Amino acid sequence: MSSDRPAVSVVIAAYNAEATLAEQFAALERQVGDVDFEILLCDNGSTDGTRALAHAWAERLPMMRVIDASARRGPGAARNIGVTHARGEFLVFCDADDVIADDWIAQMHSSLREAPFVASRIEHRRLNPQFPEEFRAAEGMMYPTSRLPQFPMVGSGHMGVRKAAFEEVGGFDESMSTAEDLDLSWRLQLAGHRLIGNPNAIVHVRHRPTLRGVYRQAYGWGSLHRCLHHKYEHVFAAHPPGPPHPGVELPPTPAWRDPEVDAPDETTDAPPAAAPAPSPPEGRARRILRRAGRIPRKIRRIVRSPIELAPYARRLGLSVGRIMSRRDPNAPQLAPDGRSWASPKQ
Repeated sequence: MSSDRPAVSVVIAAYNAEATLAEQFAALERQVGDVDFEILLCDNGSTDGTRALAHAWAERLPMMRVIDASARRGPGAARNIGVTHARGEFLVFCDADDVIADDWIAQMHSSLREAPFVASRIEHRRLNPQFPEEFRAAEGMMYPTSRLPQFPMVGSGHMGVRKAAFEEVGGFDESMSTAEDLDLSWRLQLAGHRLIGNPNAIVHVRHRPTLRGVYRQAYGWGSLHRCLHHKYEHVFAAHPPGPPHPGVELPPTPAWRDPEVDAPDETTDAPPAAAPAPSPPEGRARRILRRAGRIPRKIRRIVRSPIELAPYARRLGLSVGRIMSRRDPNAPQLAPDGRSWASPKQ
């Protein structure tokens, strides 16, 4: 349903999303609950059939408007452009390659009436049957960071925020090619906007389907670490790490590790394993034989499905990205309050 003043604006950034977008449109068509909402499909300059597909769905989704968001490139820019067209008091962001649950908008609307910043739950199994269990088992709403565990991250594909709060902090940082959702999450919370999670608002997430895609995405995350450290240098100094946010579910696996203080170890969405029961010491020779016995089975799985190597591609991408990351000492830095820019160094 839609009106001149819908309660919720659903913002979707899309770039060459023809292959997956119909599934998300179908999910939007199935939405239940008495919530007045609009859909803003923000096309970021697609060269495939994304715009044609969106217009073809227009009759089935009369509350949808296709926004030309090609003036500025990047997902953050596309979402910001979409928000300038939004008429709803509440903004919810989802991705063109994911699938929201049938009551997602109603669930997010309910939570946004309670708090200005909301995280929904992401689910990995439905859209990634070929991926190893390490990728598929994780579910969560918000993720910790090593520097500011009291201010967790919410992904841009499963967040909701009141439009007034979004505009107050300036929206997504369009200079960031990735991690713009982490940056927005921090700025919203530093500005005092309370974050809550809704475990009943589900988003089925689709991973990159190739090893190259997994690696490139992880490399992007890693390459932004030093830039983030530079941008937040004064904020980190003014806000020492505090107790983790009560909604964080994966405390051992920070979404962002500070390369200045953290070892470049593995970052993964996998939930922490339960502590194993004490067992008798195992001899070195027995341990080597046991591990060697698993190698043929692992090789057979990899031959059948190379995507089994996705966890290793992710770890490699993060490590290489961190090593190759650079910071511009002349780039602007946030003031300690996280709301304004610090004075340039003389």
